[in-house]
Amino acid sequence: MDFKQACFTRIGGQGSGDGWQLVNCSPTLSDKDSSYFSSIQNANITPPVFDPEDSQTKIVEEFVVNQDSVFLTKIKYDVGTDPLGRSISFAHSYVFGLNDYAHKPQEVLFAADSNFHFSVDTTKEIPASLEMMEVLSLKECVENVGLTKETYKKLMRCVFYILDSKSRDILHIICDCKSETIARILMCILSAMPIEYRKRVTYSTYLSRDSAYKAIIFDRTDKAKGEYFFNIKTGANNVLSDILIKKMKRYGFIDVIPEGYDTDMSPEFYFENLDIELKKFVDRQPITLELYRVAYEIMMATANGNESDAPEDYLKRLNNLLNVPLVHPYIDQQIQYALSDIMERGIIIPKMLEEKVHKRLSETRNDNLKSCGQQFIVDKMLEMSSKDAAQMLNKEYGNNKDEYKNIEELLKKNEKGQEILDYAFVLKADDVVPDEEHIIAFYRDTLSIKDRDIVCESLFVVLKRYIDKITSEKKKPGYILDVCYRLMSSVGIYDEQKRLSLVQYLKQKYWDNYNLEDFDFGQDYLNSYVIDAIMLPSHKKCIVVDDLFNMLESFLNYRIDILEKLMEKYFASHQSPLSFSQQKIIEEKLLNECLRLKGDRRVSGKIDNWICLLHGFTQMKENPIKVLMNAPIGSFTLSFDIACENSRLLSDEKYWNWFMDNIRTYKPEGKTEEHLINEVQKIMSRKKKGGVKPSNSNFGYQSGVRPSFVPANSPVQSNGQFYPFVPNNAGSGIPDNQLAQNNGLGEVIQSAFVPLTGNGEKPADPVFPNSDVGVVSNSPFVPLKDNGDVPTIPNFPNSEIEDKDNGGTE
Repeated sequence: MDFKQACFTRIGGQGSGDGWQLVNCSPTLSDKDSSYFSSIQNANITPPVFDPEDSQTKIVEEFVVNQDSVFLTKIKYDVGTDPLGRSISFAHSYVFGLNDYAHKPQEVLFAADSNFHFSVDTTKEIPASLEMMEVLSLKECVENVGLTKETYKKLMRCVFYILDSKSRDILHIICDCKSETIARILMCILSAMPIEYRKRVTYSTYLSRDSAYKAIIFDRTDKAKGEYFFNIKTGANNVLSDILIKKMKRYGFIDVIPEGYDTDMSPEFYFENLDIELKKFVDRQPITLELYRVAYEIMMATANGNESDAPEDYLKRLNNLLNVPLVHPYIDQQIQYALSDIMERGIIIPKMLEEKVHKRLSETRNDNLKSCGQQFIVDKMLEMSSKDAAQMLNKEYGNNKDEYKNIEELLKKNEKGQEILDYAFVLKADDVVPDEEHIIAFYRDTLSIKDRDIVCESLFVVLKRYIDKITSEKKKPGYILDVCYRLMSSVGIYDEQKRLSLVQYLKQKYWDNYNLEDFDFGQDYLNSYVIDAIMLPSHKKCIVVDDLFNMLESFLNYRIDILEKLMEKYFASHQSPLSFSQQKIIEEKLLNECLRLKGDRRVSGKIDNWICLLHGFTQMKENPIKVLMNAPIGSFTLSFDIACENSRLLSDEKYWNWFMDNIRTYKPEGKTEEHLINEVQKIMSRKKKGGVKPSNSNFGYQSGVRPSFVPANSPVQSNGQFYPFVPNNAGSGIPDNQLAQNNGLGEVIQSAFVPLTGNGEKPADPVFPNSDVGVVSNSPFVPLKDNGDVPTIPNFPNSEIEDKDNGGTE
C-alpha cells in the first residue's frame, strides 16, 4: 500500500528559520496534508499526563483522518530541549489513502513500532515499505484480546453508537494499551464494519489538545469519569441501556461478523456486497445505520429468495423499507416487491403500517409502485362495506382525478366494486351545482341505485346547499317555500318526517340570514298563510318580526295593553333585542305603516293608540304633536279635544306630562305660541255652541265627574263641574308666581288662563278639603255662557260628535 512520510519537531535555536516545523516530509505530500499535520502537531507540543507504564517512553500513538487521507502517528516527548530549556517533542507519521486503508486496514494497523523514529537524522531516509508485526486472523484477534461472541457484539454496538452520534462522543476502551493489543482490537472493530464506517474510526492513546476528533481513546483504567467506556476483558460498559440494546438489535448487519467470526465467512466479501446494495439507492446522502439496515435487509431478502412463510417477516421487511428516510426509485421498487408478496399471500396489514403505505403511495413517482398500491387499495375496499369503501374512495382520492380514475377501472371488474362506485357517486353530492336543473339531473342518475336511503341522504345534502344559496340571496319566503316543496316532490322525497326536517332546516337558514334592518311591513309575507308557514318560534329574529306585526295589529285594533308592553320591550328597555340603529329604522317604518294604514279614517275620540305609539318611540327627533297634526287623523283641535275628553292613557300622570310637555314645546313652522292659544280657543268656542258629548267607551268618563287625568288641585266646583277660565290678560290680577306653582303632576306649567266670576271680577278662592287652591294648570276647559255663568254640562246619548270642519255636524 502506498504511503508518505511526515515529521514535526523544533529545529535550531532563535535564529531565522528556527522553530517548530515540518521536517523530512515526502516530496509528494500534498499541501493540504502538510498544513493539516502541522496544525494538529502544533497543538500537541504540550505533553499529556502519562501513566506510570509510559513515564519512561513518553510516546503517544494516534490515528486521525483528513478528508481522503489518514495519519498513523507516534509522538515522543522529551527528545531534547530548546535554548530556553523547554522540552521538545518529535512526531513521526505515515500518511495513507483513506480508501486504501478502508479496504485493507490490516496493512496500516499492524505497522510495527520499528517503523517510527524520533529524530531528524533517523527520519531522513523514507522507507520503501513498512515492517509489519505479526498479522493475525480475525478469529485469532478476537480470542487474543479476550472477546467472546457476546462481548464482541456489545463492543460493536458501543462503537456504532459512538460513530453515529451527532454529539462527537468518545469511547474509552480499557485494555493494556500495548501496540499489538491496540492493533488487534482495531482489527476486530474494523472487520465487523461496513467500509464507509471504517473511515470514521479515529483513536489515540491519550487525550490530546489538537482539534482532530478521536472517537476512541485506549486507556489502561477508567480514568475519564462520566465518559463512555468499554472494558475489553469483561465487556462491562456504561453505553448500552435496555432501550439502546433494543434499538441496536434492529440493525441486523451489526451482529453478522461477531456471530460468524469463527466461520468461513469473509468480512470483506460480506461488506463489499452490502455497499453494492447500499449504492443502489444512496447517492450523496449521509450514510446512516438506518440506510445500512435497509441495504442489509434487501440483500438478505434477495439472497434467500423471499422463502420465509412467516407473515411477520414480510411485514417487518415492508415496514423497514417504508422507514427509509428518502424517496428513491430503487427503494420504491423494493417496496413494490414487498407489498406484492404480502398481497399474494393475503397477509393482513396492521393499521399503522397501512398508513405508512398510503403515505408512501402519495409521495412516490414510481408508476409500478403506484399501480401496485392502487391494487392494494382496491383489495382493501373490497373487504370493507360498500358505503365505507365509497367514503374512503371519495375522501382519499376524490381530489386526484388520475388516481381516482385508475382505481375506478379496477373496481369496475368486480360486482361489489361497481356497487362501491355507485355509492361513491351518490356521496359526491358536494360536487352537484346547487340549482333545480342539476339537482333533478343528479336524482335521475341515482335511480338505478338500490339503496334509496343513501340516495335520500345525498339528496338532502344537495337540497340543503340549495337552501343555503337561496336564503342567502334574500328571496321572499313564499318563493323559498314553493321551491322547497316543489323540489322535494321532484326528487321523490314524500316521507312526511323527512319533508318536515328539510322545511325546518329551510326556516332555520331563512331566519339566520334575515336582516332585521331590512324588515318591511309591506312585504307579501304579511299574508297569514306565508307568515305562519315560515315562522320558527324558537328563533330570536322570528320572535322579533312576529312582535313587530303584533305591534301593528295592536295599533290598528286599539289593543293598547298589548301595544304598550311591546313598545316598552323593544324601544324603552335596556334589554331590547334591537340595536340602537335597528330601533331607529324600525320606529320610522312602524310609524309610516301606521300612517299609511290609518289613511283618513276618523279616529273619533280614540287616539290612545297614537299616544302609546309616539310615547314609546325613543329615537324619534320630531315633536309628536307635529306628527299628530300632520297625520291624516283630523285637525290638531280635534286631536287635542279627543285627547282631553276620551283618552285613558292621559289619566296616567306619565302620559299626561309627556303630552302636555310636547304641546307646550311644539312650535309650528312660521307660527308663534299664540297659535296654540288660538287652537285652544277654538275648542272653547265649540263648547259654547254645543257642548261636548260624553263618551260611554271604556276610555271615557261619566258626565259631571272629574276625569282621572285632571289634577286633584284643579279649580273644580263641589258638584264636580269646572270653573270657567279666561286668558290671563283679561285683568284677573292673579300674580304670575302663583300661576307657576306646582300643578300636582310633578312639573311646573305656566297656565295661560285665570278664573273669573260672572261679572268679570276675580272670584273668592274656593276651599276644598285636603287640596291646595289657586294653582292653575293647563287642564281641559269648560266654555262660559254668554253672561259669563258656568253652564251645566249636558248629558247626551251614547254617540260621538264629528268634526264640523270635516263635513260633520256639532
